[in-house]
Amino acid sequence: WKSWTDHHSIQGSLSGMKGIYSFQLDATYNYRHDEMNYAKRNMPVLSPKKDYHYLSLQTSFRMRSEKTGTLFAQYNISPNIPDIYLFATYPDMADPQYIILGNDDLNMGLKHIITAWYSRNFTKENQRGKITRTLSAHIAFFHRNNDVTNFTTYDRNTGTITVMPVNVSGNWDGKANISFTTPLDVNQHFWIETYAGASVLRTQTYSGVVTADNTEQQFNDNRLYCYSASVKPRLKLAPVDLSVAYELTAENNHGTYASANGSTQWQHLLTGKLDWLLPWHLDFNATLNYHNYASYVSGKRENWVMMDMSIERAFLKKENLFIRISGHDLFNQNSGFLRQYSATAWTNTYSKTLGRYGMLTLKYRFSSSRK
Repeated sequence: WKSWTDHHSIQGSLSGMKGIYSFQLDATYNYRHDEMNYAKRNMPVLSPKKDYHYLSLQTSFRMRSEKTGTLFAQYNISPNIPDIYLFATYPDMADPQYIILGNDDLNMGLKHIITAWYSRNFTKENQRGKITRTLSAHIAFFHRNNDVTNFTTYDRNTGTITVMPVNVSGNWDGKANISFTTPLDVNQHFWIETYAGASVLRTQTYSGVVTADNTEQQFNDNRLYCYSASVKPRLKLAPVDLSVAYELTAENNHGTYASANGSTQWQHLLTGKLDWLLPWHLDFNATLNYHNYASYVSGKRENWVMMDMSIERAFLKKENLFIRISGHDLFNQNSGFLRQYSATAWTNTYSKTLGRYGMLTLKYRFSSSRK
């Protein structure tokens, strides 16, 4: 197969600013032509051609001042164009039990994205000095119409699975989070960082089962809810930077898939980091991670502890050469397993790992680190 694309666009831009406010609007008219020649064995050559006319927009608004903080909001519209190879309707039967089809009735869709970000510093001053606290928040919403998803059909008589791309509208996801960071003393030796976030992901697909009598079609509508919160105390002294963080994540899936069982899955993550500048210009680093899963399916690892340590020193007159000795996974608990929980399935990933190992690293920097 061979494909090519012609894309022509005309763009206009408008921006303005007054005081603490500013905005910008970028509008682009697009014409796009996709074409492909697809040849398979002795079959006639397929030459699907598609023309698209669409308008893409990007708008943004910003407000910035020391008194009210910084607010940035953005709204984008962009095309959702199917890949041209999806229009090739000759079946791919390399595996006769897993047949892949094309669909020449796919349509272009649009993606709408709304995001907003806000940040503000709060400064409190007294006789001993001042403390500046930072509050930030972020929200985002994504909506897609005429998304491309797979329509999967299973034939109970032959055991054959057939997959064909189809359009679906109504997929969306939204997320929001807020964080707060503050020193606890005017010397800024003690800090605390907090975070909370939530997200929702909606995914729609189609499936079907072929029996001796008919084909049963099913529309699958699934929503994945995720909530997380963390707290991170931190100690910053001249030679020492120490932090301990705890993060809690809860996931809940509601839908028609068998894997979407509606139960809440919990993850607990405890992380410690130490950066210590020792005598003789030795830089010591250590990280400790404890990860615990709760209420996931049986048979998976429920928790693990990983610890890494390293020590580094700069050499030569201008400190251009760095030598580091490091040890990784000192408890030898990295089994290379990862579980991801999406709106439509659980995915287990297994990979080969070294386990416990050490490294000697030499690094040369051509610019001097001394001022």
